[in-house]
Amino acid sequence: MRKWTVVFTFALLSLSGQAQEPAKEPTKEPAEGAAKEPIVITGGSAAAHAWIGDAVPFWVHLQNNGTERLSRVSAQLLGGSAQLGALCWQSGPSAQCSDTPADVMPGGSLLLSSTIKWDAAGEWRPQVLVLRQKLAAVAPTVSDPKVPVAASAVSLGSVTVESKRWSWAQWVVGAIGSIAMPLAVVALGALFSNRQKERETREQARLTREADDRLRQEHQLAENRAAAEKLEAENRLMQERHLAETRAEAEKIEAERRLKQERELAAARAASEAERDERAETWRLMLPKSHRYATRYYAALSGIADSLCESVKICREALEEPGEVAPRLGRVRYHIVMFYRVHRAFTNEVGGWYLKSRVAEELIVLTLDGIEASIFNGHMYEDASDAVTMILNNLEDGPSVMPPANFAKVLKEIEAKNPAEVDCLTFRLRDWMAQEGCDEGIAYFLLFARVLDYEMNRVYVNWYGEGQQLELDEREQKAVNRILAANPKKAGLIEKYLAETTGRARAQN
Repeated sequence: MRKWTVVFTFALLSLSGQAQEPAKEPTKEPAEGAAKEPIVITGGSAAAHAWIGDAVPFWVHLQNNGTERLSRVSAQLLGGSAQLGALCWQSGPSAQCSDTPADVMPGGSLLLSSTIKWDAAGEWRPQVLVLRQKLAAVAPTVSDPKVPVAASAVSLGSVTVESKRWSWAQWVVGAIGSIAMPLAVVALGALFSNRQKERETREQARLTREADDRLRQEHQLAENRAAAEKLEAENRLMQERHLAETRAEAEKIEAERRLKQERELAAARAASEAERDERAETWRLMLPKSHRYATRYYAALSGIADSLCESVKICREALEEPGEVAPRLGRVRYHIVMFYRVHRAFTNEVGGWYLKSRVAEELIVLTLDGIEASIFNGHMYEDASDAVTMILNNLEDGPSVMPPANFAKVLKEIEAKNPAEVDCLTFRLRDWMAQEGCDEGIAYFLLFARVLDYEMNRVYVNWYGEGQQLELDEREQKAVNRILAANPKKAGLIEKYLAETTGRARAQN
């Protein structure tokens, strides 16, 4: 009976779905003055119930209310366990079916009808994915593949899919249930009566057990109370003993700690005194050497660097006056030769820089590299560098640092012994001073003089009672920045050195 009821209900639902199928456009017209959606897509299925393997009709309606033509419209079923039938595309209610949809012009519509066949039972909510491409209304008929494709998922409602075999099995189970129900009621009544008697018997036994358990618990509580009092007394005695032992151990540890601390303080005091003695001995040996190098080489190099910068400034102002350039250019050449003469003598005798800061020594070396790169530009002006070497070789006799009164004599001696080298060096210096790179070279000379002056006076802070700060102007700071950029691995140490000596957080542009 139930089977026929289900079949009859499914038939009514199918008929109602078929009766509603012609109304394939349930969309309501928007109220007057309200904005229409550019693209409206609706859909639905013709039945809410189906058997496995039955083809359930559905429809999808696409209305183009926009101003763009819709092209390359397609549809596909979302989800598995279902098969999509042949697609029927109609441009209007009376149009013929086509397996390929036509373009939908603005104001037009497109109707899709087909069937869905499910392979498994369940409560299904089918959805159809509609793909389309928007094109301008005046565009050619061929769609542009570069235009993005829009997608919309259309719900077709809910469809219950059942298996015919499962429906028959349910009907058989229902029939058996109608016959077995009275027998089950009688059996349950007898079972309930037996259960009631057993419950009363168990209740009586439970009350007896509870009375016995209470008596046993009272005896057990008395015994536990006595045992607890005995255990508490033993614990108090044990805690007192433990506290006494702990106090004695703590006093012993404290005595050992004080003894160890006194020994460490004595050792630290001895190490500090040894370090102070070693530092004093080091200064006793190094200060005279540092003073000798400062008076013999450092001060001379710093003074020549400052004089060279001043000579270059004066000579650059007279580059356009041939009569004034020659003597001024000779003074620049003299200072260049004297600078490298003192530097060569210092290198031959000392071999390296002996300053208070190792970072300052590295900064001095990098500054000298910048000076040489600015004047001789690596291998590009190697002949000028060789000319300086030849002139120095011919001036080896005599003191390394000559007084200013010997300027004219030394200049004539240089020109007499090395006419070709003088011409080569003069040409390079004139070319160097006419270029923008000369400013960078002058900045390196100034930075070299400032750092060397600071380090020369830094070792006498104990004598004067106060120290000075390293002061750098804008040109010298730019030279520092170029050195930092060219030597990133040493930039951190140099910046820390400048922060300590100049009082700045770090080198600024």
